[in-house]
Amino acid sequence: MDSQLATPELSLQANELEDYFESISDSFESTWAATQRRDFVDYLLIASFFLAFFSVLPGIPMILTGVVQSRYPTWHTSVAGMAVPIQSFFFWWGACIVLSIPLVTLAAKVDAARSKRALKEQPGPASMRFALCYATVKELERYAKNGLQKHVERAQDYWAQLQQMIQKMLCGFGSGGARSALNPSYSAYSAYYSGGTARLAAKDSFAESGDFLIPSLFPEMYYVQQGFPWFKLEPTTSKIINALCVMPWKITTRLMDRKDLSSIASSLLHLASFLYTLIPEVSSAGRHSSMELVAIGERYLLQFADSLEGLNVYKSEPQPLEGKEKVRSKLALAITWFGTLFVHESPVVKFIVWWALALAIVIFGLIIARHYATDLKMDSTIVTLLIATPLLVGAAALAGPFRKR
Repeated sequence: MDSQLATPELSLQANELEDYFESISDSFESTWAATQRRDFVDYLLIASFFLAFFSVLPGIPMILTGVVQSRYPTWHTSVAGMAVPIQSFFFWWGACIVLSIPLVTLAAKVDAARSKRALKEQPGPASMRFALCYATVKELERYAKNGLQKHVERAQDYWAQLQQMIQKMLCGFGSGGARSALNPSYSAYSAYYSGGTARLAAKDSFAESGDFLIPSLFPEMYYVQQGFPWFKLEPTTSKIINALCVMPWKITTRLMDRKDLSSIASSLLHLASFLYTLIPEVSSAGRHSSMELVAIGERYLLQFADSLEGLNVYKSEPQPLEGKEKVRSKLALAITWFGTLFVHESPVVKFIVWWALALAIVIFGLIIARHYATDLKMDSTIVTLLIATPLLVGAAALAGPFRKR
């Protein structure tokens, strides 16, 4: 495979990619495996946040109070000669908070220690990008030899993660929030841009019409070209940008349908060669100077663009859904749409959604509490709880680090 890269001028040495990949394969595989599964710490962290959230709200204390008052109305206990108000709602509220907050803190510290330890063992971002791309090529080659479905499925997983890392690398900051801080107009047109998408024709990354959507790798260029016709890119730059933008509709769709896999593997080999030249350790290994790596990287990136230019935009044929599959598909879309409201860019929408959720939880808790505690009265404390809790949750959501992923 590496013989394709051995050209007399501006090329990588034979087996250079293979040698480097083998040197980081153990770290790459362990890092990848860690991202694909949850362990005890993950479940502990989720459970502790769940308990703390519904303890502060307070849904769990209301349920406990209602159960104790209805099932054990005569239950009384004391500690060191002091009576413990088991029947009191405020006792259970305080007890739940006292127990859940330290649990959250402990779980967060364990998770931070685990992440710090994993960070020392995993490859850097540049090495990880190269490893994902090169591993995709190797899995496609194995699939071509033995036809086992697991290889092409693994290649799809690697490629999906690689696309996210490439977009983060090209955008420079990884999120719209950082870019809007540097560019005030970004947040204004990103909403109009429908989540960062633009129309794409088959041969023009920034065409005004077309049938496909592309991720916003360079949305600023699209708007500058629309407003200023004199703004033009060099042919090679335009070709590279076009290739990066059409990757989902020339590579991803073909991987999903297992089409033209040999051409995809050849294209990704050029991309892996480019990503290899970006690894900091490569320049310090002594095989190539920094200037040589820049020239070699540009050459392979242009070869990647040329190879993609030879592929037409591929659109998978939609498979009709029937019966339960259709219902599940609509339900998944509805759940996804509803979930995006909690991280919506508009502060008003975000506040209203979190306020409504908190209000519903408090009302539900009060209904349960009144069911088990028939003598529970709507006094000023409960009214304050009913009004203040949703407002506090909504305000905390605006201040919290919730963001789209």
